Amino acid sequence: MEKDKNKNENHRREFIRRGLLAGAGAFAASGILSSCGSKSGEKVKLLTPDGKLVEVDASDIKPSEEYKMQAREGIPGRKFVMVIDLAKCYNARKCVEACQEGHHLPKDHEYMKVYLMQDSNKSAPYWFPKPCFQCDNPLCVSVCPVGATYKRTDGIVLVDHDRCIGCKFCMTGCPYSARNFAWKHNEEYDGTIVYNPENSVPGQEGTVSKCVFCADRLRENKLPC
Repeated sequence: MEKDKNKNENHRREFIRRGLLAGAGAFAASGILSSCGSKSGEKVKLLTPDGKLVEVDASDIKPSEEYKMQAREGIPGRKFVMVIDLAKCYNARKCVEACQEGHHLPKDHEYMKVYLMQDSNKSAPYWFPKPCFQCDNPLCVSVCPVGATYKRTDGIVLVDHDRCIGCKFCMTGCPYSARNFAWKHNEEYDGTIVYNPENSVPGQEGTVSKCVFCADRLRENKLPC
């Protein structure tokens, strides 16, 4: 039953990706179009059935589930930043392991990467942990044609896998290569986890994922993994 569901979902994404009823698929599959409500003035770009970009009022768009609405709004009164002391990093990779475990990621699918850097021949090398930088003006958000990736009021950039069509525009737009593409369904979790953009699991085949700043833990007043 689960395999049939995943198969049907992949067919839907491919259908949308090729431009056939792209706008209708984005609206109908997610159930996000609202027929009423006051206008906010904020515009959101979406694809039309013939593959053209159009702008609609943000007040006409709403997630179909309450937790998704919460995930898009962010945590009220908060603005998150992450500071990494490079002088204390010795490539222990504990942050990578914790991230892998916390998000049920396969070993070859890392949100947190650690690089050996050296600024010049006269300077000493150092280790540089690189998660998503949650940019103030994220290019990944501006190039997404279906509004699947977005920036919240608390500064965190997330991806809604239910809206992602796997076009990879956001991966091209990210200057830090901080995004991953799921070539296959993530089976590292036990199947009991309910999907939420804040926890980024379970991974869905044909979608893009990234560091989510452990937004689900932040909502519980916990530090990221």
